[in-house]
Amino acid sequence: MCLLVLSSLLVLLLTSPSLAQQDLSSALTPDLLGWWRSLPGFTGGDKFFDSTAARRHGVLSGGTTWKADMVLGTPVLVLSFDGTTDGVVIPGALGAPATLSIVLWASFQADADGGQVFSIENSVVIYINNTGLINALYGDGTTTHTIAATTSIIGTGYHCIVYVVNPSGAAQTLSIDGEQVAADTSALAISYAGATNTYLARNPNDNFDVTGTIAEVRVYSRALSTAEVRSLSAVRTPARPPPSLTFAQILSRFLFFFQ
Repeated sequence: MCLLVLSSLLVLLLTSPSLAQQDLSSALTPDLLGWWRSLPGFTGGDKFFDSTAARRHGVLSGGTTWKADMVLGTPVLVLSFDGTTDGVVIPGALGAPATLSIVLWASFQADADGGQVFSIENSVVIYINNTGLINALYGDGTTTHTIAATTSIIGTGYHCIVYVVNPSGAAQTLSIDGEQVAADTSALAISYAGATNTYLARNPNDNFDVTGTIAEVRVYSRALSTAEVRSLSAVRTPARPPPSLTFAQILSRFLFFFQ
């Protein structure tokens, strides 16, 4: 009996993941308008599935393919775009939210024209220009309000990009990997006039296509806080491997339970 207990404790001590190793993919799920990702066991197909009750599944277009990749230490299937007639079309304008936060994990390669990463028609847009700078904008029906990063992320692996549009709070912000890189005090309401669909990696005219990969996209119906943006940027941070334990350290942990 004692041997059984000791064996069970040994397994627990050596295999139990630390907090840093826990699956954080479900963090911050309230107020989601859409959450597109490949779930464990997913093997591909012609849709980018929405995990929320809305079931706004995106349809792959052009030559969009699935690719096995490592996203900051986690093996997943990601969407791969070659910059030519690729993309994903999501039906509708996500309810035309007055306030929203867009979160996506993506990696980009050089493209002579840049590409439109996310857009609700032309009302709310995230794009990467031909020098690798992320730009974000929304239109109020008369004026386009644009903010932009100042550091290229071309060829630098996966990044967490967060664009928050909060006209009622007189703010729009752009963050990359948890750090705010651009902001302004735009207070005019978003205009969704003519907005019928949402797009990934292309614009409504099926051009300005992205060269790169997208692993996951979330859209919230509220403005994420600075702390939440930082928390989400860490969701796909690779877990540290458990430390190697010496025999003496293992023995001391066993003895602790019998003190």
